[in-house]
Amino acid sequence: MSTINREVGEQGKGFRLQRLRAIKLLFEKMNASQKAIVYAGTEYLDDVYVKSIDSEKVDVIAEGDKNYDSKNAFSFMSNEVKNSLISFLDCWFQYDSEGLIFCFYTNVSIGKEYNTKNLKGLNITLPEEPIIKLLMKKDFENENLLSTV
Repeated sequence: MSTINREVGEQGKGFRLQRLRAIKLLFEKMNASQKAIVYAGTEYLDDVYVKSIDSEKVDVIAEGDKNYDSKNAFSFMSNEVKNSLISFLDCWFQYDSEGLIFCFYTNVSIGKEYNTKNLKGLNITLPEEPIIKLLMKKDFENENLLSTV
């Protein structure tokens, strides 16, 4: 299976953020269990990769880290989030998906989606609340959430 190339090249920023996030997640996993074996790296599968093994349970985190310096907020429909979801699905289908956790980290607040011409053409009714907040709350009872996603 071929994957979409999402490399940013030499102009890419954020390596420091990726390393800091990898270290933070590494420490969190190590803190959670004295017996866990934990590996962390950057630019493997996604921006941050953490694999932990504890009592034969394997968890893999593939995290997309996005820097939104020029924006005040981001939404589920933003290109960066869509890219991160594609990256996660690439990992899900190409590698062992059991225990794979999707994470998204950014430095700005969550924004609401706009009802664009494209969405209207698809006859999609957006939820009143931002999609990302509804997903974080696991509010799957919201009548417009899953159909929009």
